[in-house]
Amino acid sequence: MVRKSDRIIAVSQNMKDRLQLGSKIASKSLVIKNSLTLKTSEIQQSHRTELLDYRFQSPEHELMLLAVGRLSPEKGFIYLLRAVELLSLEISHLKLILVGDGPEKKNLVSEAQRLKISDKVVFAGTQKNLRPYFEMATIYCQPSLSEGIPLSILEAMASQKAIVATRVGGIPEVIQDGIDGILIDPRDPMALKRALQNLWQSPDIRSRLGKAARLEIERNYSSRNRTRRIFEIYDQLLNSFHRHERMISNTNSDYKVAQGATEGGTEACSLQAAPDDRPSNDGIRSKRNWYK
Repeated sequence: MVRKSDRIIAVSQNMKDRLQLGSKIASKSLVIKNSLTLKTSEIQQSHRTELLDYRFQSPEHELMLLAVGRLSPEKGFIYLLRAVELLSLEISHLKLILVGDGPEKKNLVSEAQRLKISDKVVFAGTQKNLRPYFEMATIYCQPSLSEGIPLSILEAMASQKAIVATRVGGIPEVIQDGIDGILIDPRDPMALKRALQNLWQSPDIRSRLGKAARLEIERNYSSRNRTRRIFEIYDQLLNSFHRHERMISNTNSDYKVAQGATEGGTEACSLQAAPDDRPSNDGIRSKRNWYK
């Protein structure tokens, strides 16, 4: 599939590098990062209140952590649970909402029980509308072990949320540590706990990071810009295809015998020269005459 493709689009530079493309294939590859359709309308306050009252029963001053993704090992959610256990020793009003489903759910539920934090973790399942969850979250967490550019991080940035994420895959291409989010090493519950605790204790920093994240999304990750770039690639490929078709058509008309004038019973014939950039043997490239 890759070798037969005319263009190869990766969603991050890291993913492109991981493909380990040969020189011929690498020349066909480029990076167009994931994007987001920005929505300026705000979620209704009543919707937020309904979610809080009937689903999570959380007081307004509670630290609400949100993580979104497939419940699978590479997402690193087990390390987030361990960080929450450490954090709960110092912050009593704390809740983690895990949105998503997957093969790791049973193990994660068992781990939450083992850590005695089941009352602080909500497994919300798959949700079509994520905006209410982002709206009520205090901090967004992305503890992945490997990653491209997750759309959930872009969603959190667009929602002006402070983000703590691991320094893996394409994430550092999106988040600048200390500018529009906080980056930590993967598989480190203590580092994750410290980052979350520092942000919880620093509302001004959370606000600054959230605003910077939103600005980064508006500048570089709008779906309109991504769509425009993909259309440009299709235009280039189609134009190249049409030029190739015209070249083939012209080739068929150029390779012809042009009859010349007959002198003294001798018929002069020439085979017209083909352009130098078209495959041809020397006998066709150079104009030659045959006399009978």
